[in-house]
Amino acid sequence: DYLYIPLGGNRTSFQRHALAILVVFSLSGLWHGAAWTFFIWGCLHGGIYLMELVMRRWGHGATLALRIPSFWRQVATFNVVMVLWLPFRSDSTAELGTAVHQILSAPSLQTGTAEEMLHLVHGNGGLLIAILAVLIAALILDSRNAIERFIQRPLSHRVTTGELLIWDAILILLLLMGDLGGSQFVYFRF
Repeated sequence: DYLYIPLGGNRTSFQRHALAILVVFSLSGLWHGAAWTFFIWGCLHGGIYLMELVMRRWGHGATLALRIPSFWRQVATFNVVMVLWLPFRSDSTAELGTAVHQILSAPSLQTGTAEEMLHLVHGNGGLLIAILAVLIAALILDSRNAIERFIQRPLSHRVTTGELLIWDAILILLLLMGDLGGSQFVYFRF
């Protein structure tokens, strides 16, 4: 109301609309904190939004998107969003640069979390098999929209044994692998 619309919103030329989007996203980044990392976070989100807008408007983005299976589109979106959260969680541009460098480095050169995961799974084939089984089961359920149907159906409908086993396995894995120690609220440091 106070920024996007006075800048013209989407009722102006495409260039003016693109400028309004970039200004709003970059300032929303600064609204989260007065640091370059927040500004970068906002600009990256604005850039990705503009890229999608350009593909939808002039490119064959809609046609191309229909050719890519929805699972792979979801994987791509998830990964883009996760990468775009890096500037938000970094305390400085140097820390952001280090995080990006570590992500792009060869896995054999990385330490920390990767090593911890290897130690957790090493010698514990049962845990690895359980994780893979639950992931495959979740993909099968999701491919048939079973999760959505399960959530939307009335409580009076009977739960099948297969559904119950899959939901139990997911809950047990969340309890086993989750961080139950708690963490700070994302806006705590503001």
